[in-house]
Amino acid sequence: HGRRLASEVRTAQEAIWQDELARLLRKLGRPAGDLGKAGKSVDWKLALAARLKAGTTATNRWLGGTLCLGNLHEVSRKVAEWMRHPDPVLTRKLS
Repeated sequence: HGRRLASEVRTAQEAIWQDELARLLRKLGRPAGDLGKAGKSVDWKLALAARLKAGTTATNRWLGGTLCLGNLHEVSRKVAEWMRHPDPVLTRKLS
């Protein structure tokens, strides 16, 4: 029973993250298909990841897989670097 509940909670969380991702992609004027086409370290994807981390409980593993950013350690490193030197234009677009 506990595992099923945990799975249901995770599914609900991921739905919230997906909704927020879709909203942020609209703000950037980008289709979801661009996530797989763009490089792992492009600014707009790192801006999305940083915004999702700041505004949701999205995990590095989910961000890495969904945004095509690489493994969870790469996501952590790349987003931390982005947070030190964010692009003000992208930050405004996503706020």
